Amino acid sequence: GDEGPEMTEVARCAERRRLHKQRKDWKKKHGSLWAKPDQCPVVRIHPAMTLKDVLVDKRMVVPNFLVTFLVFPEDHPAHAAFLKERKCIGIIQPDNMM
Repeated sequence: GDEGPEMTEVARCAERRRLHKQRKDWKKKHGSLWAKPDQCPVVRIHPAMTLKDVLVDKRMVVPNFLVTFLVFPEDHPAHAAFLKERKCIGIIQPDNMM
């Protein structure tokens, strides 16, 4: 039947083939398996924005991805360092402030 060691071996071979292709594609794109992907872009958020406003913004809606919030005070040294190594793609702020 469909169950048994033969199907296990077929599934294992299919997964190994998929992982091999994934590794080859990564090496072709980045040059090495040890290469790190680029940093994710950042959207800055004005403190007056509500969580609902932030979550419905078109830049925050990404399929199959969980949005991560990192909060730094503006005058903290980590804030400048964080923005220096990542690309800021916009600022979410109230409409009456633009």
